[in-house]
Amino acid sequence: MGRESAAQLWFGGATGFRTLLLESAEIILRGDLQARIPRSDVLGFGVEQDDLIIDTAHGPLRASLSAKDAAA
Repeated sequence: MGRESAAQLWFGGATGFRTLLLESAEIILRGDLQARIPRSDVLGFGVEQDDLIIDTAHGPLRASLSAKDAAA
């Protein structure tokens, strides 16, 4: 079972409050913005203040989390 957070997300030109699920094999976005990003498409991770930024082959995914959750 992966790590799940409800957060404000920005990905692929869309934005909204959605669920982000980090699994070992993929990243799953649930809600109005749905996507499955395979682990092989993840290019890197970063943290900017309270935002987790995941660089993917499909563009950046930004998730506003608490600073503690973003660092984890």
